[in-house]
Amino acid sequence: MEPERLAEMGDAARRRVVETATEDIVTARYCGLFAGLQAGCSGSPRMQPDNLRCADRKFQPGSWQMTEDDSQAREILQYGGGQGRVYRFDDLLLDPEPVAPPMIFIHVPKAAGSTLKSVFMKNYKFRADSRGNDFFSRYTPHELINLAGAPRSEDDRVRPAFFAGHINLDNRIFGAMPVRFVAVTLLREPIERVISHYRFNSTQPSAIQDAIRNEGLSVIDYCRKFGHSVTSQYRMFAPDGDIDVALRRLQTEVSFFGLQSQFERSVQALCRLLGLPTTPYKPLNRTPAGAADVTQDEAAELRSLLTDEVAFYDSATEVYRERLTRIGEPLAEHPWTRFYS
Repeated sequence: MEPERLAEMGDAARRRVVETATEDIVTARYCGLFAGLQAGCSGSPRMQPDNLRCADRKFQPGSWQMTEDDSQAREILQYGGGQGRVYRFDDLLLDPEPVAPPMIFIHVPKAAGSTLKSVFMKNYKFRADSRGNDFFSRYTPHELINLAGAPRSEDDRVRPAFFAGHINLDNRIFGAMPVRFVAVTLLREPIERVISHYRFNSTQPSAIQDAIRNEGLSVIDYCRKFGHSVTSQYRMFAPDGDIDVALRRLQTEVSFFGLQSQFERSVQALCRLLGLPTTPYKPLNRTPAGAADVTQDEAAELRSLLTDEVAFYDSATEVYRERLTRIGEPLAEHPWTRFYS
């Protein structure tokens, strides 16, 4: 059945069509995203560079008991999703295609992500936010694939779009993209980031704020008692792996990453790589330093509690600095500039 006919149906009817379509054989390119759909396709559900694709593996629709997620994956494939691949850093330097791609922003909490999103909102035609870590609870597969498509012209009203959320690299959105796409993130020095979490939660009415105030929790006490509430930075890039896996995936599955401590320079580099017009911005979602006191001794003790986070960040910083040396002056006319707002 043609996608246009499916688009006209209600969700229930469309799902019945997808589940009973036994004639077509569909090629599933991402075994991580569509695990369980591909008969005989083995591999980790994580989308790591070495085992990302199970090329040319085919499955027969209707030959398994389909779950809700499986049905959604079939719908993604039906509308052309799962064909995109990420621009790597070198691709942005040497091989940009003529049309501006969609972008996925991995928003690391308390790393200036809100400010960077405000820059994107001035340039991209549409912003699609996840609900929690899920985009498909807010958008149907058809809607999402449509938003993630390539702009049809410079006057396209909704494309290029960008997708944003507190998501990790295993999120389904990456495997669902229908065209080549850009992935971007910002990192923050781990000690500063944890202190920012602590200060932020000291100002927000919650059980955590009550504990900080009533029990007099220091930042060390806070980490020990509520450490689970502070999202691990490196695990956003390797949910089930170590720091070496996180660093490898950061370099190969994220097009560009900047540093919160060098926000201005990171934005300038990103604008050159993507052809974004430079725009003024105002720092957003900042917590005053005086919201909760942290001593130098406590900051030093945090370092011993966050050894993996610090090691990951230090290694990533070296990569970031090396990459900056390879970004030259902006092109006279970047091919993507004409597609932005």
